[in-house]
Amino acid sequence: MTPAAATARQYGRLAAPDVAAELGAGSVLCLPIGSVEQHGPHLPLNTDTVIAEQFTTRLVERYGDHHDLWVLPAIPYGLSLEHIWSPGTVSLQVASFMSLLDAVVGGYVRSTAARTLLIVNGHGGNRGVLEAALYELQDRYALAACVIHPSSLSAFRNEGELPEIHAGQRETSLMLALAPEDVRLDRLPVDFSADGERRREIDRRVLDRGATWPWNSGDSAIAACGVIGGDPRAASPDVGHTIIESALDLAAGVLTQLLHHRPQQPAFVRSSMALTPAEKSAFIRDGLLIKRGAVDSDLVARARALVDDWLRESMDPALINSYTRRTFAPELGGHPDLLGLFFSSGAAALAGALLGDFQPVSTTQIQVRIPESQLPESQPEKAMHVDGVACPHLDPDELRTFSLLVGVVLSDITDPTGGALRYQSGGHLTMSEWFRDQWSLGITDQVPPDVDARTGTPFLGAPGDVLLMHHLVPHAVGRNLSREPRIMAYFRVSHVTHAEHRLQSLRDPWLDYPGLAGLHQAEASA
Repeated sequence: MTPAAATARQYGRLAAPDVAAELGAGSVLCLPIGSVEQHGPHLPLNTDTVIAEQFTTRLVERYGDHHDLWVLPAIPYGLSLEHIWSPGTVSLQVASFMSLLDAVVGGYVRSTAARTLLIVNGHGGNRGVLEAALYELQDRYALAACVIHPSSLSAFRNEGELPEIHAGQRETSLMLALAPEDVRLDRLPVDFSADGERRREIDRRVLDRGATWPWNSGDSAIAACGVIGGDPRAASPDVGHTIIESALDLAAGVLTQLLHHRPQQPAFVRSSMALTPAEKSAFIRDGLLIKRGAVDSDLVARARALVDDWLRESMDPALINSYTRRTFAPELGGHPDLLGLFFSSGAAALAGALLGDFQPVSTTQIQVRIPESQLPESQPEKAMHVDGVACPHLDPDELRTFSLLVGVVLSDITDPTGGALRYQSGGHLTMSEWFRDQWSLGITDQVPPDVDARTGTPFLGAPGDVLLMHHLVPHAVGRNLSREPRIMAYFRVSHVTHAEHRLQSLRDPWLDYPGLAGLHQAEASA
């Protein structure tokens, strides 16, 4: 791949409409992470970020087309507590680093279909926390993920009297290869010395695997001018290029391992996400499926705690009508603990089993039916409708449709009068005929009169149950006459081409379900 082609694979250069077209489930997100910290008097504060960014760019130049790699904007801050003695150093704390990384990765999960992450780390101080973070990111977002440390990955070694820890001969060689204009060797003192006597203390304080010490690069027992390593004046760009090329060669094996050894889902996900031929036939007939206990109790508990906290501390009773029309807890729609109900539970795989490729899911709709006894005024009911069609708060000509509604139960729903969702089994077929033969844009009726007159079947369930419902199935929500709130988390899932044929998909119920269309035709002709 040419450098120009690699530039085209920079996520930040895409326009918003390009993301869904360019990135798919097989794309690999390459995230450079560096630091802002002292690197002696001769190297810039952003040395680690330069190394991470430049290596990532070269990685994509070499392997981007073959493995569908994308360069993400770098995170330029890291854990640099060992350098905070020096002016210019800006360090995150461990908690803030983890929070930032989680927010950034979670954002890409919400806004793209990619589920493979390659972090390119340019700063040794980030290494320990990144090792721990991988487990959390993999578990929370169902990612395949790993970290590359370019200098350590390289097979080329050039250590002399002192091990190369920071800003020494090795790191200076890398910068001479990548950004020579930023290297100022003339700023090193004339009497600078990489004293070999420091090796014993470096081995004890920095490299000893049996004990960990909070060392810092301003300690003269291990460093000189902030440098821990060989004399930077012995560095050369040729050595830097050799280090980089060796790391790029060995990165091929890392990429192969990453792409072919994706994390195993827990057993409850594997069993719940499989759809049998009978289940697919039932979905074709009824327009919905119910998968009992499909979401792990830990995921449900985290999501429920988040919603309960919001109901207790943040809900404004004056906005009940607005919450009911759109969503409760609107500011939490992108929270990882809510999106985890979809991405970490197997629900996303169930959606894929029905739709095939689908657009990125970036938000959660929380719907709560509050007991009437707890409200000063009744919560609005929702009459029979199909989502996104002739909504009272939208222009009649506007369609905000999707393909599949995925609902996760967060509270016990055992009372049909407790605000349960009521659906009309098989109504997707009735509605598609009505949209095809009697309805047109601008008509304000959401459903025909005979459909509106039906009560529907109440959806009852337990926390962790999943409802998969065709977008065209008409449904309604009534009053909650029970003593407990009814809480559901919903995800609106669109087939990857849905936006191109919203109107047609109202008239052809299988346009967004290419994998089921043939089965539907076979069953219809049988």
